[in-house]
Amino acid sequence: MSTMNIKIKDEYTRTADSKISVSFRDLKADLSRCFDGDKYLWIRFLLFDVLSIGDLTAPLSIGKDLLNALEDKGLITSTNVNLLLEISKTSGATQAKVLLTKYMRDNNVQEIGTSKTKLSRYRKRLFKTLKQVDPDALRNITSFYGLRKYNFSNVWDAVLKLEIEEELAADSDKIKKFAGCLGKKARSTLLDKGNSKKDENETESSSQECEPSEDLSMDDFRLLIADFVRWFDAGGFQSLNILKVLFIEMLGDIEELKRANGTTELLCILMGSGILSKKNLSVLYDTIKVTEQYTFESSITKKLHPFKNIREREVVSFSQHTVSIFDLGKSLSDQDIKDLDGRYNFPIRRMYIDAWSLILHFEDRGLLSEHNIAYIKNFLNKKKK
Repeated sequence: MSTMNIKIKDEYTRTADSKISVSFRDLKADLSRCFDGDKYLWIRFLLFDVLSIGDLTAPLSIGKDLLNALEDKGLITSTNVNLLLEISKTSGATQAKVLLTKYMRDNNVQEIGTSKTKLSRYRKRLFKTLKQVDPDALRNITSFYGLRKYNFSNVWDAVLKLEIEEELAADSDKIKKFAGCLGKKARSTLLDKGNSKKDENETESSSQECEPSEDLSMDDFRLLIADFVRWFDAGGFQSLNILKVLFIEMLGDIEELKRANGTTELLCILMGSGILSKKNLSVLYDTIKVTEQYTFESSITKKLHPFKNIREREVVSFSQHTVSIFDLGKSLSDQDIKDLDGRYNFPIRRMYIDAWSLILHFEDRGLLSEHNIAYIKNFLNKKKK
C-alpha cells in the first residue's frame, strides 16, 4: 500500500473515531437525564455488583457520575454499550433504550451476546420485587433491621444499607428473612422459585415493556392503529396535546413531538423508535388506561386479552413522573392556567389555549420536575384560599 493510501486510511480512521467519541459523549449526557431522579436510585441498585461502594455512595451522586464511573472502569465504551442496554431493558427506562438503539444504529455498534450479561438473575428479581413493594414495606424493613435512626425516605436507600452491611444478599436464609418485611405480592415475586428459570431466559421481559400480541396479523394491527387514530383525532387539538404529554418522556425529542400534527404522526414516531409494534401494544393499552378512554371501540379489541381487563391493568409504559404530569394537567382549571401563566411568564403572558398547551410549554422549559410539580400544586392551593 502506498504512503498516500496509508495516510488517507489513517485520517479516515481518526475522523471516524472522533465522530463516535463525540456521539458517545452526547449519548452519556442524554442518558444522565434519563437516569436522574427516582431512576437514579434504580440504576444505582442495579449496579451494586458492578461498581464499588465508594462510587455508589458518593455524595450528591447523579446519573452522570455513575456513567462516568462505568466508563473509567472500562465497563462501557463507545463501542460497547451492552451494560447500558441491559440496564435500560431491566429498569423499563424506555427513553434510554430508544437513545441507545439509535446510537448503536447510527454508529454501527453491535450488541454483544446475552451470555456477557453483567446483571445477575438475583439482582433482576430483587429489582422487580422492590418495584412492587407497598407503602408499609419501608417501615417494616427499617423496624425489623434497626434502621429507623437513618430516616430513610425510600426503600432503595434502605436496601443499599442492608446490602453494604451484608444483611441482604443472594443467600436463601437472608432472602427469606427480608421477604418477611414485604407485602404479599412483592414477597411472592422474591420467593417464587419459578422466577429462577424464567430469569435465565430473561431479556426485555424483565422491564415489562413488551406484551406479545395474541396472533395479531399485520392487517389487524393496521386496523387497530386506524381505529385508535380515528378515536383520538375526534378529540381534536386537545387530545393531540394530551398524547404528546404522555409520550414526551419515552421519546425525549420534544421538537419532533411539536412538529406532529396528528395522532398518525405520533404513532409513526413511536413505531419508528421501536416502542410500538404489532408484537408490543403496551403503549396503546396504557394510553387508554391513563386517559380513561374505556369506551374505545375496535373490532380488534375482542382478539386482545388486555382490553378485557383494561380498568385493572397495571401501567408499564409510562413512568410515575409522566402520570403525575398528566394528573396535574387534568386537574388545572381555567383560572389555574391564568394564574400559572402570570406566575411563570411575567411580564408577557402566553395566553395558553388549554391546560395541555401549558404543560407542553412547561415541560419544554424544564419546569416540571417532581419538586416543581409540588411547588405548583402548593402555589395553586394558596391562590384558592
